[in-house]
Amino acid sequence: MDRFILFQSDWALHRVRPSLKERACFTIWIDGATNSDDEIFLKAKHLSTHPDNIALLYHSPLQRVVSRAVYHEIYEKSLRECFEGTNDLQIMLASHYQHLKQIQANAALM
Repeated sequence: MDRFILFQSDWALHRVRPSLKERACFTIWIDGATNSDDEIFLKAKHLSTHPDNIALLYHSPLQRVVSRAVYHEIYEKSLRECFEGTNDLQIMLASHYQHLKQIQANAALM
């Protein structure tokens, strides 16, 4: 079954899974403006259930911040599968755990 998938990776939680069949992947990184602190750091105003704030979480870099905590076990599993047998595994796990620690320190999120 031939497939072509195109998506903005910062809008869709995704991961590459092992395959039993041959496949090809072509990735393009399009660099643009760097996210500002206002776009990537959660603030009290973002934690309101106001519809505008909920929509913002769906379509902003903030959703990546939150999703990493919500799906922390999947992130860890993916890192282990991707970096197993390399020296980078411990570096990537340490970075992930540090990110979780910062989120868990925010009482409003827990």
